[in-house]
This record gives sequence, structure tokens and C-alpha cells, in this order.
Amino acid sequence: MARQPQATVRQPTPSFQDIMDTPMSDITPPVPIPAGSYIVMVVGHANEDTASTGTKYYVFTLQLQEALEDVDGEALEKSLTGMDGTVKRLQDKTIQSDRYYQTDASLFRLKKFLNDLGIEDTHDDGSPKGAKEALMEVPGRQCMVTVTHRQGNSGGIFANVSSTSPLK
Repeated sequence: MARQPQATVRQPTPSFQDIMDTPMSDITPPVPIPAGSYIVMVVGHANEDTASTGTKYYVFTLQLQEALEDVDGEALEKSLTGMDGTVKRLQDKTIQSDRYYQTDASLFRLKKFLNDLGIEDTHDDGSPKGAKEALMEVPGRQCMVTVTHRQGNSGGIFANVSSTSPLK
């Protein structure tokens, strides 16, 4: 398991005006969490949105719980350290899941994610469970994710969930 940085005392959240008074020379892009494997927990229910094509999709907010062995501990500490030097707890960080489109051709991807969270395809009595019904079981469930980095359209590097798997 990767070393977990120690959290420091939280400072009050600055106001928007305080943020806008930051000298331009002090503004730097945030450091993304390093690539590697993490245990995550789903926070709340699926967020439904619509792509520019008009296709609806679900996305989930994933709270980081634990960094696994393949995560660079020093890079993780840098990503958790704010411009003011305070260090957040890993559990204070969230990442968005991949988009799970609501189409016949991509429903299998949502099923895999739900199964990776430990959600069964059937009820205890053996009757089939619909995907919509399974979505209600998502909050608080955990799985493993693999995080990779991608280049943003406007520059910067962003952490991206590239795959999920069940907890071992």
C-alpha cells in the first residue's frame, strides 16, 4: 500500500474575491492524482447528463479511499498539497467515473461497473433485476479503479478513470 500523506489543519475556504486577488505569477495548475490503482467509494446516486450529441449518460462521483502499491507516494503527496501548503486527506479527493451512455450498444459497460461494485444481476429470490433498479444500490459501494492521465482540450493534465474492477 502506498504511503498516505498526513493531513494538516484545514484553513477556512477563501472567498471568491480573495481567490481573484491572487497574483497571476502565483497561479499554477492543480497537480492531478498520480496514475495507478485506487480503492474508491461511490458518493451518492448517479448523475444524469446529456452529451452534445443528445445522448443521455450517467456519471458517478468516486471518493478515493486508498492508494494501492502502484501509486507513487511522493506524487500523491504533491497532488494532495494545496498552493498554501496544506495537505488534504486522500478521502477529501473525488474523481468522476467514465460516462455510461444510455444506449443499447453501451449498456453492457454500465452492467460491468455495477457488477464491479458487487451489485448482483438478480434478486435474492432469483428474479431478474433491471439496471435502473440496480442503480439505486450504488451509493456507498466500493470497487477498484485504474487512473490514467489525459491531456485536456485547453491544456493541463487530468486524472481519468480508465477501468474498474471488483475489490479483491
